[in-house]
Amino acid sequence: MIKMASLPFSNLEYERRLKGVREALEKKNLDALISSIHWNLNYLTGLRLTPNHYKVVLIPREGDLIGVVRELEVPGAKAISLVENWVPWLDSGDPTYMSRNPVKSTVNALKELHLDGKRVGIETGITRFFNHMTIRHYELLKKEMPNTEFVDDDNIVMNLRVIKSDAEIEYMRRAAVITERTALEAIKHIQPGVSQAEVYAIAAKRAWSHDECNDLRLYIQAGRASSLIHVRGLGSSNIIRPKDVIFMELGTTVNYYFNTRIRCISVGEPSSTIKKINAALLSGLNKAIDFIKPGVTSEEVDHICRSEIAKAGYGDLLKHRLAYSLGLGWNEGEVLSLRPGDQTKIRPGMVFHMVPGIWSPELGFGMSYSENVLVTEDGSECIDAGILERKLYIK
Repeated sequence: MIKMASLPFSNLEYERRLKGVREALEKKNLDALISSIHWNLNYLTGLRLTPNHYKVVLIPREGDLIGVVRELEVPGAKAISLVENWVPWLDSGDPTYMSRNPVKSTVNALKELHLDGKRVGIETGITRFFNHMTIRHYELLKKEMPNTEFVDDDNIVMNLRVIKSDAEIEYMRRAAVITERTALEAIKHIQPGVSQAEVYAIAAKRAWSHDECNDLRLYIQAGRASSLIHVRGLGSSNIIRPKDVIFMELGTTVNYYFNTRIRCISVGEPSSTIKKINAALLSGLNKAIDFIKPGVTSEEVDHICRSEIAKAGYGDLLKHRLAYSLGLGWNEGEVLSLRPGDQTKIRPGMVFHMVPGIWSPELGFGMSYSENVLVTEDGSECIDAGILERKLYIK
């Protein structure tokens, strides 16, 4: 039985997750997994330390977990995770200590679990989620334990994470309330002469007024800046002007489970081109939501949306996948997306951030709409609070 700390999920929930890891280890003929991706550590153990220093958890096929963490962080790790045994690494030695000392402690932990000479899985495939195991760590680890076979684990934990439990979905529902109220507060204050930074500050204040909110991601891009996806705004130097299209992507969390939404705002009456693109994006998104259900493929859902936008004459401007898996720490798209050529079968419990969008410097603006779509036993539902309308807001 797992000993509980102050954790967001029940004992049974963590037991189910670890059971899934151990079943995968057996299938892959691995004796243990070194979990090093930041959000995987949270998923498996509840660990919520900041991601700025090396930390891993060793999961043997049988027996207790062992963690490796910076000595300074041991008390925090013990207080907020279900792992009791933490091997510290020290702030001492030559300038390479940040690589060498964590590896030495990881070697000690592996030997404590009698894993010298065994097959051990390493999380090598994903870097965007703060993977604490760098190439340097990995090479040093192989050098220190030449008789141990370290192999790519093929995303054991990430493949478990894409199927959400009822408890996980409940956190996303609660985050929906924060996200939608925050979005409406931002929209309310959009007007000519106001800067992106001012709107951002107002929205952030609204989000953080919710005690449950523990993370916020917010992009507000006005005018030509809206055509440049994933480029942070110009802040106070970008003033909202009449006829601007404003792209707003907003995500908030409860217990670090995201609910994320994209909406667009037209400052004044939109042009005919904006209206046409707007209608195509909304139609594609609505049809994809209606279509998705267990048993269809990733490619089929993507095609439903993509073909609707192509019919309007803008297919060549749709340059990305339709959706990615959403949950803990935001984006799980490296292991599950809705995209062309992907034959993955859709299953109940998957949650997608559906994001059809067009970003065009040539047109001078970008537009997108999004919803968080839960796959149910016989179809789908949007994880929303019913507060934020799916439409072009006109100010």
